[in-house]
Amino acid sequence: MTIQDLQKKIDEIATYENIDQQEIINGIMANLEIKYKKANYSEEDKKLIEELKTKILTKLYSLPEHKKLINHMTKFDELFGLDKLEFKLLNNAFNELEAEGDVYSLEYEIGLKEQGIRKTRK
Repeated sequence: MTIQDLQKKIDEIATYENIDQQEIINGIMANLEIKYKKANYSEEDKKLIEELKTKILTKLYSLPEHKKLINHMTKFDELFGLDKLEFKLLNNAFNELEAEGDVYSLEYEIGLKEQGIRKTRK
């Protein structure tokens, strides 16, 4: 598969599934980070990432329409109520949620997908 084939597939999925191309690309990137970037987390960090995932889902669920407009000024530590250690692992937790299909990220917005809403309601 070439980059052009990948772009065609992204275009096809975006059109037929009515999904923003950036959301698809961000999902691919999240999967690549998880699958190929070898992270040797300690057991403590693994537990913290799971707790962070719950914190992210809960916060996004509490927002109107389960989404948040973001920009370069967004303070994610304040948005999600994170300490320094949690903030350090935030990207890892968000990538896992994105790869699992629970959240999406666009250039100026993050939010819950239907699966993330269902998971949070449980």
